[in-house]
Amino acid sequence: MDDATMNRLLARAVKTQLYGYEVRVPALKDLLAMKIFSLAQHSERRLGKDLPDIAWLVVLHELDLESDIRPLCQRFGTDEVFAWISRQVEALRRP
Repeated sequence: MDDATMNRLLARAVKTQLYGYEVRVPALKDLLAMKIFSLAQHSERRLGKDLPDIAWLVVLHELDLESDIRPLCQRFGTDEVFAWISRQVEALRRP
């Protein structure tokens, strides 16, 4: 990751308290973008880790697949990654 990218991530980071320390964590869409990129680049290694993380974040934050996730997949992933995420999210949303 280059300095310009890191600076953009840090500028949007969210401050929170963890065990009495103030820490900055990536903004939700930045975290999703990084996970989508990783999944697209190393799908064999990351499928079991990043796909469930992405799906749960989408469900827990009530994100819309089309307006929130598809643009991230178009920029940082692939159509195949979007299809994986969509299937996983739909499975989690089923009663």
